[in-house]
Amino acid sequence: MEALKTMLENIGFQNVRTYVQSGNVFVDTDEESPSKVGFMIKQEIFKVFGHDVPAVVIAKEDLEACFKNSPFLKEKDLDTKKLYVAFVSIALKSENINDLKISQFKPDEASIDGNRIFILTLYGGAYSM
Repeated sequence: MEALKTMLENIGFQNVRTYVQSGNVFVDTDEESPSKVGFMIKQEIFKVFGHDVPAVVIAKEDLEACFKNSPFLKEKDLDTKKLYVAFVSIALKSENINDLKISQFKPDEASIDGNRIFILTLYGGAYSM
């Protein structure tokens, strides 16, 4: 992750922070277009590491929307260690939930909100899906 952090700093991102070995990175930038930021990151990863990988960029507002829009956060006595959110590169419609075949992973639950998929696991992520 240190090499990824250095790479992002070298192309002008500030305050670069990585999250464990997840590939998740937090950066500050003056660029306002998430798609441009994603293209810059994708292009540089290919140039430096030779990997053609997708880069999904989540703006601060998207993260804040997770707290406002998660249907599971409204549940009383929720164990937040069992709550996850996945981001996808395109907005999904609620009827796309069937395409994800989440029903195969009962008793876990999922809900779609644009480019966010909220997942509530009964036993926690290590024992789910």
